[in-house]
Formats: sequence, structure tokens, C-alpha cells
Amino acid sequence: MSINMKYYVVTISAIFIALGIGILIGFNLNTDGLIQDQQTQIIQRLEDRFTNIKNENEILENKVMTLSKKNDNLNKYIEKTYNYVIEDKLVEKNIGIIQTTEDYFYTNVKEFIDSAGGSTSFEIILKDKILENLDLSVLGEELNFQLATKEDLVSYILQSIYETKDSQALIDLREKGLIEIKSMNLEFENLDWVILQGGSIVNNEEKINSFDKKVIDYFKNKNVALVGSERSDVEVSYIPFYKKSRISTVDNIDEVTGKISLIMILDGVKGHFGLKETATDFMPFEVR
Repeated sequence: MSINMKYYVVTISAIFIALGIGILIGFNLNTDGLIQDQQTQIIQRLEDRFTNIKNENEILENKVMTLSKKNDNLNKYIEKTYNYVIEDKLVEKNIGIIQTTEDYFYTNVKEFIDSAGGSTSFEIILKDKILENLDLSVLGEELNFQLATKEDLVSYILQSIYETKDSQALIDLREKGLIEIKSMNLEFENLDWVILQGGSIVNNEEKINSFDKKVIDYFKNKNVALVGSERSDVEVSYIPFYKKSRISTVDNIDEVTGKISLIMILDGVKGHFGLKETATDFMPFEVR
């Protein structure tokens, strides 16, 4: 009898174990189904979102293409008509250009000034060699000018341009690799404006203080007006420094609209023009 009871106990236990396993398997199967449904829903939502983003991107690309085409047409129009805007704006005005960076090329500014009837008295680049460890005492003896600092050397260059109008001294400086002369005609009686062309690849406070600050201070003391300019693509902008120095600025001198803004400034308009956050207006609204 005990054997039969043991048999029944084992049998019943086996049945309950089987039922438990069945329930567990069924539960897991049901859970897997729920997870799979959730994954399917998530994937569908992601696909829908991706489709929406793709459609939005196509719409934006079409808008950009349309705006780009309009901008190209506007630039073409400006290039063909700017002469009517700047014609005779700078008649009888003598203008100098001093470039304080070798990191960027500045082209066609002189040609724009010529188109506006102005005269470019000089176009000179201050080279980085000035900032090197030069033997200033020896160089000063050669130039017959006392040089104690790099700023003194910049002062000598500026005096040779504006006060003594010593073309030979500037040629000697060019031969020493200290400046580059793009054009030079120092037979002016009065100098009306000096255009600064700046901007750099890396931040260099020493260079700004030795070059740009010195040029601004020098010509302000001589009552010569200044304007600060740079390309639209410079890595380190000089415009904040120029604004702090209280001179008008153009931050896109490499573009036709920037050159027109420059001519307007040279004609007497004041302000900060261009594309960057430092600009107050894209171009001068006032036409003189």
C-alpha cells in the first residue's frame, strides 16, 4: 500500500511539475510575443520619423537651392551695376592701404578705389618678420633711426610713408624682407584715408598691438581717417579690435557688397557693415 501511495505522490508531483513548466513556457512565449510587437512598433515609428526627416531635408535643400540661385543672380546684378553706385564717389581723395596680415590675400581693392575715382597712394604689407628676434640696434644703425622696440620699427615705416615720404627707405625695408610694396606713389599733398586689412589664422595679441594698434594710433594723431576691413572667411577676426578703436569696419571685403560698403565709408558714411555678428548692417542704407 505504501508503494502505491508513493507512486501516486510521484505521479501527482510529475503532473504539477509538467503543468508548471507548461505555464512557464506559455508565459514566456506570450512575453516574447509582446516584446516582438513592441519592437515592431518602435521600428515602424523610427521608419516613419526617418521618412519625415528625409522629406523635411529635401524641402530645406530645395529652399537652399532657391535662395542660392537668387543670391547668385543678385551678385551678378551687383557686379554689373556697382559702377553706377560708386562712380565718382572718391574723386580727389588720396587713400592708403596697409595690410597687417600675411595669412590672407586681399585683391581688387585698389581697382575698386580707382573705379570710384580715388587715388591709391600706397599699398603696403607689414610682414611677420618684423615680429621676429631682430637685432634692432644693428638695424637702427643701418636705417639711421633709433630702434628700441618692434613698435619703433613700425613707426619708422609709417613715418617713411607719411612724413618723409622716403621711397628709398621703404625699398630698403622691402629688400630686408620687412615689408611688401604692392604699389607706391607718395607724391600726395594730403592723405584722406588709410584702409587696414587684417584678420589671422591664429590669435596673436602681440601682432595686433604691434601692427594694427600702432597704425591706428599713428594716423589718428595725424588726423587721417581710418577704416578696418577683413575677409569674410578669416579664422580670427580683427573687427572687435577695430570697433574698440572707434573706426568704421567692413567684414566682407572679399565680396562685391563689402567693397561697395568700403567705398561708401570712404565717401563719409560711418558704421560697421558686413555679414558677421559684429556688423550693425549688411550695407550702408545711406547713399550720399
